[in-house]
Amino acid sequence: MKTIQLTENAVRHHEELFPNYESKLQKTDPEFIALFDNWAFDDVIRQSQLDTKTRVMMILASTIASQALGEYVLSGR
Repeated sequence: MKTIQLTENAVRHHEELFPNYESKLQKTDPEFIALFDNWAFDDVIRQSQLDTKTRVMMILASTIASQALGEYVLSGR
């Protein structure tokens, strides 16, 4: 079975937003994390024209608007 590798862009963007973050899910489901991180931190960003600050503000605003307090608190760490 072929292992899915993270793209350089996905690693760079993930580290920019979540420096030194160690995912517990990476240990239990590395294939899912590779697919998700490549999509969220490479494909989506590559198709966007938003700078990092604006993108993060929009993510936080949508998180607050959807009343996802737990996710909002986690994003501030």
